[in-house]
Amino acid sequence: MTRIGIVGFGKLGQAIYDYAEKSAHLEVAWVWNRSIDKLLDLPEEKILEDLEDIPDMPLQAELIVEVAHPALWAQHAETLLSAADVLIGSPSGLSVQQVEDNVRTLCQKHRRTAFVARGALWGSEDIFRMRESIAEMHITMRKHPSHLKLHSDLASKMPKEGSCVLFEGAVRELCPLAPNNVNTMATLALFGIGFDKTIGKLVSDSAAQEHTVTIEMKGTREGFCVKTERINPAPLGAVTGAQTFNSFLASLDNATVTRRISSLQLC
Repeated sequence: MTRIGIVGFGKLGQAIYDYAEKSAHLEVAWVWNRSIDKLLDLPEEKILEDLEDIPDMPLQAELIVEVAHPALWAQHAETLLSAADVLIGSPSGLSVQQVEDNVRTLCQKHRRTAFVARGALWGSEDIFRMRESIAEMHITMRKHPSHLKLHSDLASKMPKEGSCVLFEGAVRELCPLAPNNVNTMATLALFGIGFDKTIGKLVSDSAAQEHTVTIEMKGTREGFCVKTERINPAPLGAVTGAQTFNSFLASLDNATVTRRISSLQLC
């Protein structure tokens, strides 16, 4: 049995908690959320009020699952990685080079593995294996306006009706503008050709009833190319598509049994 700590108790965090409570191979050691109000129905001994108090909890987590917010990795990477291996659900936080470098350094320092959930990134293993042979990488995400949580610079561009390209450019530049919506792009960049070379396009489409992720790549050898498209139904207002929940739970299970490497690892 693997004891887990859960950082973030939104819809995905709650799904992880429910899954762990029903599983014979998982046990919830503690749960943290920015607003403690969401945790008041949990057993008192499982509520973590301050991340700095992790060492004082009755049960210690062997794997900490982060599904809170990308900014957490700039603020609390040392706290989390000094305590346990982690499963990163908000990799767009690593689009800041200093934050990515710090996470990698802390993995070495504390001999921890920072797993990154593949989420909606279809074909991730193939991309990771072929990354040295990829010359160009483009990823387009198309979503209904209600699915988007944007920085004001992008939100001001979003029309109420129709389709609009909100951003097209380096994924490193896009992540801070839509941190909750582009974690798939961040994962692609981390395990592909990097945040600066990976080109992301974010499209708002009032006719969309699903999350659509299209990936196009060209190889270093002329003629080699791949295009994939993943369509995931999502109710209005949902940041995370329905099938991505199942993908994340599978990543959680994999992280409990996968070999540790003291670095970032696709999961």
